[in-house]
Amino acid sequence: HEIRTPLNGVVAVASALERTTLTPVQRDMVQIIRTSGLGLERLLSDLLDVSRMEAGTAQIAPEPFHLADTVRMIETLLAPRATEKGLALLLEIDPRAETMVVGDPLRLKQVLANLVTNALKFTEAGQVRLILRPLDDARWRFTVEDSGMGFDPARKADLFKRFTQADATISRRFGGMGLGLAISQQLVELMGGEIDADSGRGRGAVFWFDLPLPPTGEPVAEPMAVPPVERPLRILVADDHPINRQVVEVLLAEFDVELVLAENGLEACEAFEAAPFDMVLMDMQMPVMDGLTAIRKIRARETDAARGRTPIVMLTANTLPEHRAASLAAGADLHLAKPIEAERLIAVLQSVVEGQNTAA
Repeated sequence: HEIRTPLNGVVAVASALERTTLTPVQRDMVQIIRTSGLGLERLLSDLLDVSRMEAGTAQIAPEPFHLADTVRMIETLLAPRATEKGLALLLEIDPRAETMVVGDPLRLKQVLANLVTNALKFTEAGQVRLILRPLDDARWRFTVEDSGMGFDPARKADLFKRFTQADATISRRFGGMGLGLAISQQLVELMGGEIDADSGRGRGAVFWFDLPLPPTGEPVAEPMAVPPVERPLRILVADDHPINRQVVEVLLAEFDVELVLAENGLEACEAFEAAPFDMVLMDMQMPVMDGLTAIRKIRARETDAARGRTPIVMLTANTLPEHRAASLAAGADLHLAKPIEAERLIAVLQSVVEGQNTAA
């Protein structure tokens, strides 16, 4: 938690600065800061995952989710990285995946992001394909194919070992600690699936995993057609750390928004009582009143006053599955981890701009 807070300031502000007018040299410098910060954040997450797995505390949290939409999120997240390298990131989704299934979408996205990121990393030209198809009514295959350097089939078993890469030249040329595939294998197995790979030197690589994802039987909800908001969005931001509040201000500075800042959950509840908001961004750990308590009080107030449901996003450095579950149980609509990814925060803002659950 204490490491993620300063990382949030580094990564998010560098991302915002990257979208301003800069000289070529300045842009390169900002990109180095941003990519280095993201690298530190990924390393921190990987090491935490490894420690949880060694302690036997890694957990899977099954819930209903839309399968195809979840896979499309990976394309949206990593498409800019592919574009930077001049690669095509292609998505092939079987029409039968437009359905609700039961599984852990957070862990699924983590494994897919690991595999696609690796494919982009080791591919210099050509394309990376992410393919989703059913094996039967309750089991699905996820495949990531690339046109990259491939690997020696004789060393395949080493790929899934911790702190190991295909050979020493990989570490020298591309860096990394060799944790992504080991973590992916353990997560896939925790979800009841299996993972494998195939390749030959110079002919690309194929990684795939199969997961049991039974259908929920629920119909896919159709999006509501609501006219867009034609006024500044009022957003309540609750965070006890001044850097985190400033990060949100910087990221949303280019948008037509009115921010109200609070330093703890009690101040947030008082602000919410005084006026309606289009969205609430809430930290989890705060003095006086924590974010979970504040969200529960806000939801209770909405019920008592017969007010519409305001979108609430938990922005927090607490990233364990149990933290996410606690956020959703308290009434949050989304749990976003710090460092804040500008693209994800802006996507959430855009959904509100398009008229979803806006305040009167």
